[in-house]
Parts: sequence; C-alpha cells; structure tokens
Amino acid sequence: MPKIIKVKEYLEKIYELYRSGGATEASYYPVLKSFIEENFKGFKVITLPSKTAGGFPDIKVITNDGYIVGYIECKPPGTELKSLEDSEQVRRYRENFKNFLFTNFLEFELFTAGELSASFCLLPFKDFKAGKFKRADGKGFEELLKEFLRYSEKPITSPQELAEALSWRVRALKEELHREVKSNSSIKKLYGEIKEFIVHTLTEEEFADTIAQSLTYALLILKLKKGYVKKEEIISDFPKSLSLIREIFLEVLKVEESSLEWALNEVEQTLNLFDDTKTKLTPDELVTHFYEPFLKAYNPYLREVRGVYYTPKEVVSFINRSVEEVLKESFKLEGFKGKTLTLLDPAAGTLSFIIDILERLKEELSKEGSGIVKKFFEEVVLKNFYAFELLPAPYVIGHLRLSQFFKEIGIEDKKFQLFLTNALEFEHKYAGYMFSSTWAEEVKRADEVKKNVPIMVVVGNPPYSGISANNLKEAVDFLKNDLKAGDETCQSYYKVNGMDLKEFTSKVLGSKKVKVWLQDDYVKFIRFAQWKICQNGKGVVGYVTNHSYIDNPTFAGMRESLLKTFDRIYILNLHGNKRKKEPDENVFDIMQGVAVGIFVKDGSKKGKLGEVYYYSTLEDEGITKREEKLSFLEENSLKSLDWKKLTPQPPFYFFIPSPDRTIWESSIPVNRMFKEYVSGIVTARDKLVIGFTPEDVKRKIEIFIDPEYSDDEIRELFFKGKSSGKYLPGDTRSWKLSEVRVKLRELLKEKDIDRFIKPILYRPFDIRYIFYSSLMIDWDRKEVMKHMISGENLGLITNRDVKSVNALKNSFFVTQNIIEGHCVDNIAYLFPLYLYNGREVPNFTEEFKKYLKNLKELYGKEPSPEEVFYYIYAVLYSPNYREKFGELLKYEFPRIPFTKDPKIFESLSEVGRKLTELHLLKNVSPEPVKLTGTDFKVEKVSYKKGKVFINKTTSFEPVEEEVFNYRIGGYQVLKKWLSDRKGRELSLSEIDTYRKTVNSIRETIKLQEKLGEIEFC
Repeated sequence: MPKIIKVKEYLEKIYELYRSGGATEASYYPVLKSFIEENFKGFKVITLPSKTAGGFPDIKVITNDGYIVGYIECKPPGTELKSLEDSEQVRRYRENFKNFLFTNFLEFELFTAGELSASFCLLPFKDFKAGKFKRADGKGFEELLKEFLRYSEKPITSPQELAEALSWRVRALKEELHREVKSNSSIKKLYGEIKEFIVHTLTEEEFADTIAQSLTYALLILKLKKGYVKKEEIISDFPKSLSLIREIFLEVLKVEESSLEWALNEVEQTLNLFDDTKTKLTPDELVTHFYEPFLKAYNPYLREVRGVYYTPKEVVSFINRSVEEVLKESFKLEGFKGKTLTLLDPAAGTLSFIIDILERLKEELSKEGSGIVKKFFEEVVLKNFYAFELLPAPYVIGHLRLSQFFKEIGIEDKKFQLFLTNALEFEHKYAGYMFSSTWAEEVKRADEVKKNVPIMVVVGNPPYSGISANNLKEAVDFLKNDLKAGDETCQSYYKVNGMDLKEFTSKVLGSKKVKVWLQDDYVKFIRFAQWKICQNGKGVVGYVTNHSYIDNPTFAGMRESLLKTFDRIYILNLHGNKRKKEPDENVFDIMQGVAVGIFVKDGSKKGKLGEVYYYSTLEDEGITKREEKLSFLEENSLKSLDWKKLTPQPPFYFFIPSPDRTIWESSIPVNRMFKEYVSGIVTARDKLVIGFTPEDVKRKIEIFIDPEYSDDEIRELFFKGKSSGKYLPGDTRSWKLSEVRVKLRELLKEKDIDRFIKPILYRPFDIRYIFYSSLMIDWDRKEVMKHMISGENLGLITNRDVKSVNALKNSFFVTQNIIEGHCVDNIAYLFPLYLYNGREVPNFTEEFKKYLKNLKELYGKEPSPEEVFYYIYAVLYSPNYREKFGELLKYEFPRIPFTKDPKIFESLSEVGRKLTELHLLKNVSPEPVKLTGTDFKVEKVSYKKGKVFINKTTSFEPVEEEVFNYRIGGYQVLKKWLSDRKGRELSLSEIDTYRKTVNSIRETIKLQEKLGEIEFC
C-alpha cells in the first residue's frame, strides 16, 4: 500500500462540513469513501442508501473482486463512541460482523469477532473544532486502516456455517421487503391478491418473510449449479411453472438504489463465499442439512407457532416403508405403484415424505425400464399425488426440489400438485384473473382436492403447536362437530362415552376446569386425515406427531373417534418428552415427545372398535440416544416389530398399556371423599411475598411500601428481568405495582404487618412464610385455605395430571399449613380434614359419610376422621398401590380401596399416623445426624460416601444414598431443600430441621417396606 499523504485534506473536508452546520451524518460518508479508495487500491467502499436498513452498518468495504472485507458504522464528529459501544445497535453489529469499524470520523474503534482489537484517535475533538490539524497522527491512522483492510471473509465450508452467516442477512432482507410491501405499489398488489385469494391469514410481514427465504434458497440452488451466483440470473433459471413466485421475484429485482438492493447483495456475496467442494451436497440434500439450521437461527418463533421442523430421513423412511407394507398386505396393491392409488401430504413442508416416496418409485420402476419410469410419473404420480403447504417459503423450496427431481427423469415444465394452501381452510373466493388464470385454477383445484377428491394414503409430519395458528372457525368446528364422510360419521373429538367434554371432565376427572390441548394443530391434521380416509371408504394414514394424544385424559373423545373409524392403529412411541423429564433424547429438536401413528381402515373390524398395537423405543428397546433411535427406525418397519396388542377401555381409551381398572373403578376418588378442596396458592411474585423467616417477609414488605424507594428501584429489587413486553416488570393485567404500593401503604396503617404473615408449605419439609393478602397474591385460594388457618387441621396433598416422570406415583404429602401451588409437583391439590365455619366439622361429602357408616358393619365401629385420614395416607405410600395404579395416578385423582378386614384397616391407619407425624416432623429427633465443619453457607450441594456436602468443607452425616435420593413428587427432597438455600448461611433452626428431615425420610423408607407386606387390594 502507498503511504498516506492526504490526511490533512481529509480533515479539512470533514471540518468544512462540520462548520457548515447543516451536515448530516451521511454527508461525511463520501469523504471517508474517497479517502480509502484513493489511498488503498483494490478496495471498493459502498455506502448504504439514504433509506437506512436497520440491519446493516452505514458502509461496507469489499475487494474489487467482490469479497467482503468489513463494515463501518459512523456517527457525527464529536459523538462519544465509548458511550455507544454497548448500545443495542452497535452490540448487534459487533456480534454479526467479524470485522467492524466504529467511528465518528476522528476516533476509530476496530472490533474483531466482537471484541475491541484496536482503537485510534486521529485528532482530539477540541483541536478539530478549533481547526488545528498539526497534532493529527497520520501514521497511526494508516496502520489502523491497514489492519482493518487486511481482513477478508474466509470461505464458508459447511451448511451449518452458511445457515448462521445467512440468517441475520436474510432477516435484514425481510425487513427491507416488508418496507417495499408498504410502499411499492406493484409488490403491494401481488401481496394483496395472495392474501385475498390464496392464504387469507397471510400478513405483510409473512409475505416479506416468504420472498426473503425463497429468493435466498433459489439463489443457493443457482450457486450449487454454477459455482457462483448473480441475482440477475435467477429468473432465467427458475421453473416456469412457478409463475406467481417468478412474478414476485421480477418485481423485487426491479428495485434499484435502495436498502433492498443492498440487502440482496449481502445475501449474494455471502453465498459466493460458500465452498461446497468438500461437502459435495446436492440441492436436495441441502434441504436437510441447511434449511432446518437456517430456520432455527433465522426465526425460531416461526418454528414454534407453525410447528416447522425438519423430519429426519429415518423417520420419513420408517413411515413410508410401513405404509407401503400395509398397502401390500391389507389392500393387495403393489405398494405405491398402485395405478389408482391417491396420496396426500397435507402439511408437506419441503416435501421430505413425497420425495422419499418418489425416490422409492423411481428405484422400483427403473427395474422395468427408464421409459416406464417417465410414463408412470406422468400418468399416475402427477395425476394422483397431492401435497398442501401453508408457508410459502417451504412451498417454493418444495417445488424447486421437485423440479430438480423431475428434470432428472426427463420431465420438464410439468407441475406436481403441490398447492399453496391451508389444509384446514375449505372455502376461498376466486378471481377469474389473478396473476394468471393458472393461479386462479390452482386455488380452485386445491379446495376441490380438500373437499371432494377421495384419498387413500395420507402421510406426513403435521405441525405441532399448542397455540394453534389455525384458529379459523371452520378448523375449530372440524374437531367439535360430527363429520359426515361417505356412508360414515366421524365422531366429534369433544364427545366421549356419550357425554360432551365438559361433562366428562367434571364427572370423570373431577374438575370443572381442565386445560384442553385438542386445538393443537397436529390434532386437527389427524382429524383431517381421518375424514379423508372415511371419504374414500378405506386407506392408511402414516404420521409422526406430538405423542400427547395417546395418553392425555382429555383426548379420550379423540381416541374413541379414531377407534370407531380405523380397524387397526399402530403406535410407535418415540418418547423424548423433556417436559415430563423422560430420560431419553428426542428425534426432533423440541421439548415435546413424539410418536409415529399408522392408522389402517380396511373394513376388517366389522362394526367393532379398532385394535390398537403399541411399541416403545424406551420401554421395549431401552433406547435413549437420538442416533440409536434413528438407526432403529432405519432398520425396522411395521412388519418387523413385536407389537403389544392393547384393549383400550372406557372412559379414557388409552393408546398405551394401562392396568386393569376393575379395582380402581370400585374405589372412591379423594375428590368424592372430601367436600372442599383446591389447588395450591400461586402468588405470581414469590420473591417479594415469600421468605425463609417471618422477618424476611416483613423486611421485604416494609421496603415495598417505603416511599423512599422509587417504583423502578422496587422493580430492580424484586422483579428484575420479569417483563412480558406488554407490561412493566412486575405488572400484570390486574396487578399494577405503583397502584398496589399505595393501597398496601393505606392497609398497613390500619392493620399490623404481622397479622398477614403465615407459615406456608413451600416444598416437601420446607416451611416458609408468606405475606398472605389478596392484594399481593394472584390466587390466594382463601375459600379453602382459611380452614388451615382457622384451627388445628390436617391437609392431604395430592396431584393429578403429573408432568414429570420423576413425580410419577409419589406426589403425596401432608401439611398443617396452607400450601404453595407447586409444593410437590406441577399443580398440588389440598384436601383439608376439617372445615371451620363457626365449628369444626369433618370435610367429608354426603356420599362418603354414607360409605363410612357402611364400614361400621364391617369394622364394628365407625372410624374417626383421623383414622380415615391416616388410612388414606398409608395407602398412598404403599409400594403395592403405587405399582398397581401408577399409570392411572398420572391422570386422575387417587382412588382409595378400603379393605374389608378391620385388622388391616387398623394396621394401615397406624402406619399412616406414623407417616403423618414423620412428615410433619413431630416427635422426630435430629440424632444421630450431625453437621461437621464450621462454614454454614450453602454453596454447592453434593453427595459422597454417606455425606451431604453444602460446600467444600461442611457436610451432614451419616446419610444413606437411598435417603439422599428419595423423592416426593418431582423433588429430590434433601438436595432440593439445600439447593433452594444456595448463598444462604444456615441457621441453627434450619440445621435441626434438615437433620430431622434426614431421619424422617429414613424412617419413611422403613415404613414403606412394612406397607409392602400388607395386602389390602
């Protein structure tokens, strides 16, 4: 590089602009541009158009042959750079651009890979303002710019790296396209017609997102074909059958001298950095290796709301192989080669299922001659195979994949029947002429396929989204109504055992309010497939979906409906449910467990409910690793598995192995024994209203009402980081911090703080204290909790709808205090033994009182309320009971079988009394457990050789491993109790409580062994 000799001229031009008083930030760009290009040959400086793109810095520097060197963000002279280093904008640029220069034209900060690597001041601003340039350090300026220009973007060598490099650039391209939709009349018209006639729910932002993704993928295909990419060549290389997308691309490419062109150039230049010589991926393979990681980095929210996840090829292959076996065995067809076979993927994504089937057909038909392949595809596949996709980007990618596939077998300019449409939306308005009459006809044809074309095979991976994106009334009603299909009726998913779902949940589940996930998208797609097969009169469905439908109690109506439609149902449970803490990995990158469902309707059941066959990768194969599951799927199919035949029974019709319900059904559920019960307290602000001691709570409340603290200081203290975006931190729809502070101040002028502070069971053996006022607590449950405060009482704690595998069978405890909503696991329910409404009365229903009177004849006397309570508690801790009814305890309130033998009743009641006292820490000694060490601060909880360490030097001992690992509900009690006190120095009282808890658990284990010897049911 030649020596820089024009620093003074550079400063004079900057100074002249500064002195004019009218210069904007952009006014200075040409000076810096000229300075770099004239003094450093081989580089080109490109400034952002005046319409600023929020995703990019002001200036980009590239080599003359197009390689990106770095980016420059500018601020006017005099701006304090240090104060802006951590601003949202500069931080984003530092993260996204590996070589980034931040300047006010006098000071320069160079960031490499996000970190400050060099800084330089050409001239102090004080001298600059005075027009004194003698102190300018030209040599230092030269060195800094040399360092900046020395960098060049390295080749991108993996699809994962490419996905990450493109993700934010495509996001910026989407933002610019969104602006064009609002301002460019041609593009706005194209969007309006798609929304009106094709995808009614499409927003401007989603339209922009579609074009950004589609353009990027089309350019990527071009790059793989030619080794380079020029955006101007995309139209000539794009399938003519995709007339709508071509039309949109043309309009986008017409836009010049704008931020949109800048953003497109960024994508183009990044793609040209991609070196695929090592990976050698085909355009089709790139979908599986690029699109999923790209979408994950680009827009994870879209994946969540639309349930967009790449389906591993092994899952696709297993389903398609299994479906083909059914076609051969049950329908005597030549698999997918059946010439009258109709097939549909209603949520096709990038067409993984369809293309796998086409590859299978191509391989099979090739044995009969290449001419047969082309002819079969033209006369059968293009006529009888269909696919729907709601998201335009995967729709375009799918068509590009198909275009490539068909070109390879000699078919060009013929379009596969992949429709841009919502499978769950059946009515569209039609325009005689949209972009072309072809598009108008396509919309009509899609609706015709949905409503009237008989389909024999439905395959796919429908979206899973509890917060459904398909909330159109017709999609909702599709589940709720009985559907006429041919000569059959598909029963509503909201009916079960002749009852509507509301009545069912009240009578069978014992709850007036049950969260129902039937509106999840995948359920709607199962319903759609069921309806299409019924229309045809026979057929098979192969789906991979969320696995909740196989055992969720509120899906009973769905299961009953499927049993009435299909003759055989095969459920391959792939598990991987992180929310339930299943101990295995998921085949998808999601929290929710999944299952493959193969549903066969061949007319063999003849009026009976269908048969269900079940297999589990976890229970039957012992597989926990994702790669092992994929290998298992690759090696197996429906025919090779040793399926367990199930007999689903009312009321739930579970599609999993479940115990005999005979004893269960004859036993009384606790919610029909106890008249009053309620779920635990939910404060929505534990950090503020709950403490380890009464003094902790009092201190926090006094701070909360103290006017010396501002609202912002209170938010920082008690609600740091807790903001929904819609409300200020700490605020909710019905609770406003500033208003509550005033109200509480007034309340506590009249009433003493101490009267509001109550003990609360927060976790097993963990009594804390709460400021118990409806003013400060979202759900105080006073209608029942008052009975735990008004007098001496016992409360049974149990659970229903257990989420955690660790909590299975053991979510039971006892209390003498009010309880927090998650004190055992998920939602804890409290059943008080006594009610206090002026007098003490047992909290028993009339039904249960009659039952107890009948027991008097068996026992010779009517048991007391306490004896009954203790008996129930002993039953719940019985290993035999938990083993026998464990699966049912996941969904329903416990049912208690009462023994007919008075001696067994007395024995169990006595054991229950001892358990109750142990769990209330009554008459429990801390000996022989001791605490060794002098540092009482809890830092890291660990267990080693009979000792529970709270830090490096202090431990409780002796503690048997079985005792340390003991669980109640979802909690490992001894570890949880200490972990919740991390950073806190244990008091003498807490040390004694922990020692007693160790002994309580030790004795509980012994009593459970004794209970295991008692046969009572």
